[in-house]
Amino acid sequence: MTPDDDGRREQARTPRPRGRQAEAAVNDGLILQAAREVLTVEPDAPMAEIAARAGVGIGSLYRRFPSKEALAYRLCLDGMSALADLARRTIEVIDDDPWDHFVAFIGDAIDAGAGSLRGLAGTFEADEDLNRVAERMSALIQEVLQRAQAAGAVRDDINANDIGRFFEMLRGIQVGDAVRTDTLRRRYIALFIPAFRAPADSPLPGPPPTWQEIAAAWNP
Repeated sequence: MTPDDDGRREQARTPRPRGRQAEAAVNDGLILQAAREVLTVEPDAPMAEIAARAGVGIGSLYRRFPSKEALAYRLCLDGMSALADLARRTIEVIDDDPWDHFVAFIGDAIDAGAGSLRGLAGTFEADEDLNRVAERMSALIQEVLQRAQAAGAVRDDINANDIGRFFEMLRGIQVGDAVRTDTLRRRYIALFIPAFRAPADSPLPGPPPTWQEIAAAWNP
């Protein structure tokens, strides 16, 4: 038996969603993508605008997500989980070339939506599950950073909270259409990323933001 045979057998044993379950999964994907596109630009946008962007009826939207708060919560949960996975994959390879992998992580994180949901802070209650995911994400980003710092590639007076605020600052750049905005964000990554590199020319003023300061912004 070959590895391909094993893979096909495993796929055969894995149940695939069918009928309404499959349709619901597709609709969830459309709704979440539409919500990300709409709410990251205009957090106060109505649910009807999200439904229209997703191409689903408003009733279908409310059956899947009973409120905008529930939708924003899911966006944040998924977004932080995606960043945690990206950081975990970076940790596996960063020792090969600490600086280049650190820089690649910054760019890949922006592609994954890092910092894009800051405008939703305070629009829903952050529960223990969300805080747990946020802490795990922060810890993994901190490990990426610490690996690069231990290798002497990144200055040692910054932490994961500084990285998070850098993402948010990049997300504040919104000029022209999506292509132009993305190009400008790449421009400013290239412009500012050398400031992360070791050795530092001078110490930074004041300490980085604390976890308590960041968490407080997410509670209404």
